[in-house]
Parts: sequence; structure tokens; C-alpha cells
Amino acid sequence: MNKITLLSLSLLFPSLGFAQTNHCEALQDTAHKIMRMYQDGLPVTSAMEAFAQSEKDAAINKIMVEVAYDTDKFETQEDKEKAVLDFSNHMYMFCLRS
Repeated sequence: MNKITLLSLSLLFPSLGFAQTNHCEALQDTAHKIMRMYQDGLPVTSAMEAFAQSEKDAAINKIMVEVAYDTDKFETQEDKEKAVLDFSNHMYMFCLRS
């Protein structure tokens, strides 16, 4: 992830109360779904529509969609699964540290 995105995420986490483990698990699940959509070839507009519904999480979800859709897309199922898992784990750990 680029430095601007990380800065944006770090500014959003404290103000949205992401320090709780339960919320981090929900964030991880959303990150998993977002990256799955991207790796499966769904358009970015579909991901934005699907994950911008909740006002509480709309800002962080939008950033996660932008970050996911700005990464590499893989061909093999194994590489896709790794990308999905890596992205969701990264978002979970980032949430816990915030």
C-alpha cells in the first residue's frame, strides 16, 4: 500500500473506533470480500456500491476498495486466494494496531 493510503487509514481508524477486536474481525471480513470481488473480475463500481452502504464504515470501505483495486490481479486460483488472504490479514492487523 502506498504511504498516502496508509496515512488515510491511520487517520480514519481512531475516529471510527476500530480498536475493538470484534470490529477488526468485521473489517477483515469486508476486506476479504472486497479483494475476492476484485480477483474474480467484478467492476470497481460493484464493489463501491456493495460496501458504501453503511454510513459508519463507508469511508474505510471506500479506501479498502480503492486499495484492493489498485493492486495486482492474479491468474491462478492459488495466487488469487493468497492475495485475498494477505489483504484481509493486513487490514485486520492494521486495525488492531490503530
